[in-house]
Amino acid sequence: IELQRYLDLEIDILTDDLSRNRITINELANLDFPESHELRELIDSNEIEEGDYFRLNPDFDLSRLTAEHNKSRLMWIGAFGRTGKDLMSSDSPYNHQPSGGSYKKHINWDIKQNRVIHFKRVRG
Repeated sequence: IELQRYLDLEIDILTDDLSRNRITINELANLDFPESHELRELIDSNEIEEGDYFRLNPDFDLSRLTAEHNKSRLMWIGAFGRTGKDLMSSDSPYNHQPSGGSYKKHINWDIKQNRVIHFKRVRG
């Protein structure tokens, strides 16, 4: 539990810096320092909570995509973002993809492809 609190605090502190410097949390987790390994484990856990926040990576070029369903779900997230609760809702495009599966499968794919940035909810 102490590690989780520490990571939550670190993520909270870094979130503002990350958005200003356009460094993704995935890039940070790939750096070689002791805390990055715990951060990588937390990211790879694929846990999505209602209070988590997702936004389109400003460095991702939407015109690179050819599949309309991929473009539309990313435009739905947009620059201002969506919450985990939004993703989980029945009307979320992440729950209505041609290949089926849950929102988790599709949002995790977008995160791994650096299309979407995932900000974990900071617990108080």
